Parts: sequence; C-alpha cells; structure tokens
Amino acid sequence: KMAKLYQRLKRPGDTVSMYERAIAALEGDPLKNARPLATHLNNLAAIYMGRENYDAAVPLYSRAVAVIKDAGIARQKEPAAILGNALQLFQMMGDAEKAAEVMRLLGIAPPPAE
Repeated sequence: KMAKLYQRLKRPGDTVSMYERAIAALEGDPLKNARPLATHLNNLAAIYMGRENYDAAVPLYSRAVAVIKDAGIARQKEPAAILGNALQLFQMMGDAEKAAEVMRLLGIAPPPAE
C-alpha cells in the first residue's frame, strides 16, 4: 500500500524501494503468496517499463511468470493479465522462448519456430 501511495505522490525512488521490500517479504513463501508476489513483481516491472528500462523489467516478469506457473494460477484473471504484460515485453525484446512459455500458460498456441 505504501508503494502505491509513493507512486501517487510522484516519489519514484521510494516507490521502487517499497515494492522491493514487499517482494522480499513475500518471497519467503512464494506459493502461499503467489498472487500478491506476482502483482508486486508486475507493478515494479511496470515502473521500469515506464522508464523504458526494459532490462530491469525482464527478470521481474520472468520471476512473476515462474511464480504464477508454480502456483498453477495462470488462468485466473489477475495472473493472466500479468502474463499478458510479460508476453508483450518478451515479444518486444525478441525473446521467443520466454514468449512461447507464457503463451502456453495462457492456452495460446505459440507460433511455429523459424
């Protein structure tokens, strides 16, 4: 909640710090905390995306995808939206392997390999 407050107050350094702290706390039990953990990873990645710092966003989305996959929640509304965000980034970065994994999780047939 503090991260969202800092974001509204336009305090990006504090926003990032709060998301990082929340993620660290939730990673102690990632399966139990899968939804909030994936959401915080997505939110932090979105901040980096907004700054066009795609290299910082990739590992966050990769971790969110892994959490969602391990928890078996890919077809739920919010996790599916997070996977959609990850898919867009992976496609933009030209990472066909990661994009195909996300597509499979979403039940979308990946395009044939070239």
